[in-house]
Amino acid sequence: MILNSLVDYYQVLSKQKNNNIPKQGYSEEKVHFCLVIDTDGNLKSVRDLRELSTNKKNSKLLPTKLTLPERVQKSSGITSNFLWENSEYLLGLEKKKEKGNKKKKELTLKRFHYFSEFHKNLLSNIDDVGAQAFLHFLEKHNSNGCQHPIIEKMEDEMNNGEMFVIRLEGDAGYLHERPALITAWENHYFRNEGSTYGVSLLSGKEGVISEGHATIKGVRNAQSSGARIVSFNSSAFESYGHKKGFISPITEEEMFQYTTALNYLLERRNQCIQIGDATTVFWSKSNSLDQTEIIYNLFSGGDLGQNTTEKIELTENQHETNKIRSFLRGVQRGNKVIWDEHSIEPETEFYILGLSPNNARISIRYFYRTNFGTLIENIAKHFKDVDIFTNYSYTASLTPWRMLNETSVNDKTHPLLGGSLFKALVTGGSYPNMLYQQILSRIRAGEEVNYYKAACIKGYLLRKARMESNKKMEGLITVSLNEKREDFAYLFGRLFAVMENIQVAAYRDTEGKSGIERTIKNTYFSRASTTPKVVFSTLIRLNQHHQDKLAKEKKGLQVKLDKLITEIVGNISNVPAQLNYEEQGEFMLGYYQQKQELYRKGDSENGESN
Repeated sequence: MILNSLVDYYQVLSKQKNNNIPKQGYSEEKVHFCLVIDTDGNLKSVRDLRELSTNKKNSKLLPTKLTLPERVQKSSGITSNFLWENSEYLLGLEKKKEKGNKKKKELTLKRFHYFSEFHKNLLSNIDDVGAQAFLHFLEKHNSNGCQHPIIEKMEDEMNNGEMFVIRLEGDAGYLHERPALITAWENHYFRNEGSTYGVSLLSGKEGVISEGHATIKGVRNAQSSGARIVSFNSSAFESYGHKKGFISPITEEEMFQYTTALNYLLERRNQCIQIGDATTVFWSKSNSLDQTEIIYNLFSGGDLGQNTTEKIELTENQHETNKIRSFLRGVQRGNKVIWDEHSIEPETEFYILGLSPNNARISIRYFYRTNFGTLIENIAKHFKDVDIFTNYSYTASLTPWRMLNETSVNDKTHPLLGGSLFKALVTGGSYPNMLYQQILSRIRAGEEVNYYKAACIKGYLLRKARMESNKKMEGLITVSLNEKREDFAYLFGRLFAVMENIQVAAYRDTEGKSGIERTIKNTYFSRASTTPKVVFSTLIRLNQHHQDKLAKEKKGLQVKLDKLITEIVGNISNVPAQLNYEEQGEFMLGYYQQKQELYRKGDSENGESN
């Protein structure tokens, strides 16, 4: 299913005129330098193809991307790319870190000689001035002991794995773009000598079976040189005499298409995001830029066309672009989606694939196939479920990574949490228990009950009630303070917020500065949220002391807050010894919503609005 979907996506891309996705036999690669040679094979110059990055804070030279003859896999042995390579193969230069090592020098020369023989075999009979010029260059460079004054001047910049292409002096393009050399390469690539034919498990079609699969680059924390989704490197996987790619056969064409499509997605900034440890890519069957841009912004918390690194003209009609932006903001607010008002097709198939590193391979963390309309409606449901009132002037939308960030310890989150959270977002199912428990744990450890944590708690409790068909509890969990609730945990959370506010107000000086470093929250919050009976009487006694002090300075505020406390306590008939996990969240929700209500009415002395 996954590979089939990627093959289909490649075919969609290849038919679109505005996409430069490589055809079979070619790949998009990063290139640093270009050797310029004349028709006699003399090296005339080395051109730097790198470009300065747009990052002003960390500006550096970055390689340019070119479509080149397909990269060969260099897992072991010596093999060479066609008309592009690093300085070891192309120039016989040792890597900077290996200089002075006799064995490494011998290996470098072997690689140069292999590169030269490989190109001699392919180009010696080609009637093309560029092909013959390059062969002359290799011959001269070999006879000169792989030395040249131009190369010596730049050696420190080009002997650390940098890639080179070649250009004939006076030509606008590179050697690999010359028609005769394109034909030579494709004849070599599709020669099928010693190939094995068979039936593909993907399509049922007969073709040349791929012995191995190309590497995938761009998965965070995977090998920088690339890792594979499909690979067989142990005899334990062999069956009925089949080895390597013949164990689960697909054609070379299908292998090329799925790996190229996936590498393309991983390169696209508006189709690739990070969810925990999973590098996540997504695409629509129609490759609609509008749809992928909307999903990117919903997942990343951006605004259409504002937070993307690639400037994409979504539509030619500015009015239509504004309609799509309005649609995006409506979803972020949790509004009901009305499809008739928009040109975006809700029935389009949409795919989401999560990848995580696993040694030399890549693991599939999750894969979802749905339609765009269902996905959007589930995302809108998420934003509606986590919607909670705040007085803060700006709060970013609660995207998966922001939710995960609220659980992090030393910038690390549980590796399995991202996948289960993302599943809830995409499918509309329950939020993971782990998310809820870790947020409660962070709050009990002393972190603030901020907007994002409170929203996560509210969303979890709301969906739990919904999944359990508890209509009464679902109706009690509201966006803002619910003064009609009578359950102890929520009431005690409210009570704690008012008591804390009284304490802070009582010790605030005439200039508005707080006169205390620690409040009852620092000392009693954790115990109040878990074992309320232990601290209830202590808090009541401390509150009376704080009210007496506040009455001397701000009698009106003291009377107002005391009345509120009386109303809350009047609904408490019994103080339990312990609160379970669900009740602990209700306590924290009541605490947060009461603080926001105090601030909204102007009765808050905490100076906090989020």
